[in-house]
Amino acid sequence: RFYREMFSKNVRDDYSNSILESLLRDDFIIQNFLEIHKITPRMRTRMADWMIEVLSNYNCDDLTYFESINIMDRYFKECSNKNIVLFPEDLHLIGVTSMFISSKYHDIRPLRLKIVQEKIAHGKLSCEEIKNKEDEISRFLNYSFGLPTIWDFITIYIEEIFYVKYNSHQIHNKILLDNYYKENEENINEKDENEIELGKLINKLYTKNMLYLLKTVCLYLAKMNCHDYELIQNKQSLLAAGTLFVAMKICEKINEEEYINDYFNEKLSNISQQDENSIIPVAQKILYNAQHFDEVFNGLENLKRDHFNAIIEIKNTK
Repeated sequence: RFYREMFSKNVRDDYSNSILESLLRDDFIIQNFLEIHKITPRMRTRMADWMIEVLSNYNCDDLTYFESINIMDRYFKECSNKNIVLFPEDLHLIGVTSMFISSKYHDIRPLRLKIVQEKIAHGKLSCEEIKNKEDEISRFLNYSFGLPTIWDFITIYIEEIFYVKYNSHQIHNKILLDNYYKENEENINEKDENEIELGKLINKLYTKNMLYLLKTVCLYLAKMNCHDYELIQNKQSLLAAGTLFVAMKICEKINEEEYINDYFNEKLSNISQQDENSIIPVAQKILYNAQHFDEVFNGLENLKRDHFNAIIEIKNTK
């Protein structure tokens, strides 16, 4: 396990900058994508919540969910651009097909068409209808899938902020670390030594248990954001930054620790390329939704059941 962690650390050293640059370059924004349609934001929210139930039941990757949302919303927008009006009766087929496409892209064992038709669509859609809609969505999106999602950005933000030299890359094997620093001692200068000392302090604060809690809270908030028609119209990178900030606040409340400091704020702004004035309004909206979930998303239980309860069940969070 430790050697896998060291390998991941080396990959981060070599490629993290180019990965982040690529994600930021491909980041996108979709606005007013329901403007001409008869599908309301509330209908879309119910679909987003139902997708959680479906994809969880079939053990699909978390990225499959966020990709499904992206595909569906981008399709709404492309239909608007072509002056094609969508109606409530179209939503089921669009949602089912978006999950079908996304699962092919992200899952090791993707959803099979027969399962989608019989179990997920409950036989209300034919295989031919799903295949035709898959072809149409693919053409409308110019066969462009895998664009950055909020979860892609959150994942790399966490990697860049918490799995860094400051905390020995979260590798807790003294022999392995000593050998690493010994092999690279010619590159270690006074500044590096100071950073290693800083890392010892930071490592006491951002423990593995704390980071596990943080990721769990982030996943809950990120999926909650996909329910909100207004929030989802922000750039994915900005939405991710606001989500991570709120998740840190929630972790502070749960653990009664102070996690947000100058180090975190500076790293989050630098990595996301967003200043505080951009992040805070988004974070405030996310926090409001979290605090008033039953009011804002009344009647929707899948997100709470699958992800909020997962936060409650975490025992050791420090």
